[in-house]
Amino acid sequence: MQHSWLVPLVGAVGNTIILVLVLRGGARSATQRAFAWMTFTTVTWSLDLFALYYFRDPASAEWWSMLFRTGMCFLPAAFFHTTLALADSWGRGWKTVLGVAYAVGALLAVANFHGDLVSGVSPHVWGWYVRPKPAYSAMTTLILVYIVLSIERVWHAYRHPTSPRQRVQAKFWFLAVFVQPPFILTSLLTVYGINVYPLASIGNLLAMSVIAYAIARHRLMDVDYVVRKGVSFMLAASVVLVPGGLAMWALCRSMEVSEPAVLVSAAMSLALIAVVLVPALQAGLETRIQRAFFAERYDFRHRMQELAAALVHVLDRQALVACLGDGLSEVLDVEDCQVFLAEDESRRLVGAYPTAIAGAPMPDGLAQVAEAVSDPILTSELEATGDATITRLRREGWEVFVPLRLKDRLTGFIALGRN
Repeated sequence: MQHSWLVPLVGAVGNTIILVLVLRGGARSATQRAFAWMTFTTVTWSLDLFALYYFRDPASAEWWSMLFRTGMCFLPAAFFHTTLALADSWGRGWKTVLGVAYAVGALLAVANFHGDLVSGVSPHVWGWYVRPKPAYSAMTTLILVYIVLSIERVWHAYRHPTSPRQRVQAKFWFLAVFVQPPFILTSLLTVYGINVYPLASIGNLLAMSVIAYAIARHRLMDVDYVVRKGVSFMLAASVVLVPGGLAMWALCRSMEVSEPAVLVSAAMSLALIAVVLVPALQAGLETRIQRAFFAERYDFRHRMQELAAALVHVLDRQALVACLGDGLSEVLDVEDCQVFLAEDESRRLVGAYPTAIAGAPMPDGLAQVAEAVSDPILTSELEATGDATITRLRREGWEVFVPLRLKDRLTGFIALGRN
């Protein structure tokens, strides 16, 4: 396979970029530091494959592979370390399990430099590949064991999250784990003589991108949105570009590329067709994908649209607030929903929904938050700013704040509890 070293090199460069971007945002949290370490070990894994495919001299390929393989020895521990940070599982037992992973990784690293993991390299279709010794199986076993343990920890975090954000991060982690294993399997199978081109570098790049997004982005789009958009776009693009590409290939063969003007015209025509058809097809496919795989989410969005349409026709203020509060509580399934409105004369915020707080002034300190907020905001975002009122907000059980403004003038405020 010509230039087979390009795939692991792309994986190494891509993960290095992700590493730099995460560190650029700061490494204050344990999650960021653990993820940076995991990404570094993933880069060395990709460079291990790059060395085997790039160097023509077996001695050079073996030496550089041995050097970069050190990262692979610590990858299971780094992966589990990041998982514990995301899941916030720092109990003594789990710290011990993590310590075992690092200890075994260190032993494997020593064995690697001592020559106990591989017995050299053998020529392959796309370069060289290692001849594993029995101890190499310990590395494979370590990877599988800690993937299983990581799945258990993230599943626990998903079922018992400490915050809504952690639950969304757990979803993205599962998405990354779902994407990664098939690619890693191609790399492990090749070691044992099953000739499948190793695509672990691409799988690692995709997985690291997903996890980095979950860590670095303060406001997370939910997984169903990402999957729905991605799958619908790929299907729509395939419907248009695959037949179009085959048609262009047939045209080039028939004309032997002797008419560049015809080829350019065909390429421009395909591009114009794609620009028009892909978005249209994506819109139709997106709705069908959401109905098929995210029926509950589709129902939620559909009901929100219905609620918005119904509110337009309610003219009485008291009835409007009641309809809004009841609708949000039912559709979003939140533990609490409170609506505060500004009085006509004093402009102070007083309770309007539910009836239990009707006429009651907004709690001390929170009115200032309402005045300062111009867009919907999460409690976790206020936590990041170190706002002094965060303790009071947590005590109220509010997670989302939606200011109601008319020409930059605050007219009300919606506080939503936990979903």
